[in-house]
Amino acid sequence: MNSELVSGVSLVAGAGHTPEGDRLTIRLASLDDAPAIARISREAYAEFAGQVEPPFRALTATPAQVRQEMRRHRFAYVLALRDGWPVGHLRYRVRDGSMHMSRLAVLPAYRGQAIGRRLMEWAEQEAHRLGVLHLRGEVRSVLHRLLEWYKALGYQATGTRTLSGVPHCITIIEKWLDEQPAGARVEPDPADEQVWLEETPIAWELLHPALAELPGLRAHSVSRDSR
Repeated sequence: MNSELVSGVSLVAGAGHTPEGDRLTIRLASLDDAPAIARISREAYAEFAGQVEPPFRALTATPAQVRQEMRRHRFAYVLALRDGWPVGHLRYRVRDGSMHMSRLAVLPAYRGQAIGRRLMEWAEQEAHRLGVLHLRGEVRSVLHRLLEWYKALGYQATGTRTLSGVPHCITIIEKWLDEQPAGARVEPDPADEQVWLEETPIAWELLHPALAELPGLRAHSVSRDSR
């Protein structure tokens, strides 16, 4: 599964809630939203097919894969809906005191409507709610305009890493929501994209309340820990 944040630059801008008169709604996704999430991923990333190497795994996303991400790998998805129709999403999870964000996507027909920015701001508000101050994402290094867009949102490029044997093809971006503590530094993970999929213990108190109720989450954690 892909760990990069993608938007195409033109697909972003906004706020983390629904202002009066705005037809855009942003909410936490459920397992029932997996088909819509997979569809958005494939359609939003289609423009990069054959253009970016290694290829984005979002190009082949399926509902089953999305459900596995949510159940087994503890990812949460945030959905953006225009007039009730899912048009964009962002994936995230909290690990090691940081919010790791990935797979920002907006359907081509809905770009330029502030949706990507609204999703990013929703994630920042959620991080504040969870008491998490550090945000981290990964962007393909060749997407220069996209990197500049993230910089405009307050993110800094802090390093690069290898993906599928291609050196420096991933640029790590980070942002501290409040003043960075003296001496604090989150080192880029040198491992390949598998680090996003490995099974690691989760701090249940940091889960969104809706996620904590998803069937199978706690049961999977208990069975894994008992191995």
